[in-house]
Amino acid sequence: MRTFFHILILLISLVVYATVLFPPNWFWPLALISSTIPLFLFYHLFSFLWKIRRGWKKLWTHGIALATGFPFLMASFGIPKAFLSDGALHVLSYNVHGFRNTQLPNNAEGMRNFYEWTVEHPAAIKVFQEFYCQKDQQSNDTYTYFINKGYYGLFEPLTVGTIYHEMGLAIFSKYPIINSGRLFPVDVKDGDLNNVVFADILFQKDTVRIYNAHFQSMGIDPNHVLETNQLKDQYANVGKKFVAGSLKRTWQFEQSLKHAAECPYPVIFAGDFNALPYSYGYMKFRRQFKNAFEQMGTGFGFSMNSELWFLRIDNIFYEARKFRLTRFKTRNDIKYSDHFPIEGEFELGK
Repeated sequence: MRTFFHILILLISLVVYATVLFPPNWFWPLALISSTIPLFLFYHLFSFLWKIRRGWKKLWTHGIALATGFPFLMASFGIPKAFLSDGALHVLSYNVHGFRNTQLPNNAEGMRNFYEWTVEHPAAIKVFQEFYCQKDQQSNDTYTYFINKGYYGLFEPLTVGTIYHEMGLAIFSKYPIINSGRLFPVDVKDGDLNNVVFADILFQKDTVRIYNAHFQSMGIDPNHVLETNQLKDQYANVGKKFVAGSLKRTWQFEQSLKHAAECPYPVIFAGDFNALPYSYGYMKFRRQFKNAFEQMGTGFGFSMNSELWFLRIDNIFYEARKFRLTRFKTRNDIKYSDHFPIEGEFELGK
């Protein structure tokens, strides 16, 4: 009877793993089912370690489940590795949350410290999501602030508070930007901050393309997710929002990968993916690119600085045939935003 139970759990695990191979728009519950993959991984890993003293015959179902789920384990935990060298191409990705401090005093001084950290960070290429700019006030004109520091800049406003207040996606580079664009149409009146922009950058007599993505939100407010007295009112439709977000992200992922596949230059694709490492979109990106955290990250690499601290949704993907990753780090020591910045260093292949 026990053997039957273990085989049944193994089969269920394999079915759950397989949900990431199919887009949620085929069958919407796939988006919810795939999010349970960590529970099955934990169960099999715990059971494997618990039963190892009882002999290998007791372990085979857990061993198969762990071997099959190895890509998910790779996406979940990074083993510390020695840095190879200082890569010439240093990339920073950061959802700056409109430069609103979440952990520190949200005042003029706090905002100024936030600005200065992003500008003074040594990365030559910086991509920002939820980048805020106030053109009519010099102290908050962040775009001009970067330009005056010697950066070439691309700022794509996606929502407008007034004619002077803008928020959207930004790419700044110490190297010349020779071409740029946006992937999806946008109506700033809708206040939709989710889109993808790119910049073609001259680097060492070559051209590289940097994508900055802020994919569709999960539809969960991290500021209230643990407030039990408001759960009924605020999250009565959380499942519907989660599924709707997954469907839109799936379309965005597929269009983005198609666009990147047609690019004649080496590609780095960074940003706030709003997707778990156990999702269809993440795994599809993983088949086309390498993930910097998986290659050189440490620990779980959680990228949220909020009540949803256990999520890793910020990523840097890159073409392994054209780039060599030398360093990667999740900067969980930087607590300005509700996300942590992530950074990687690369060498461009011949």
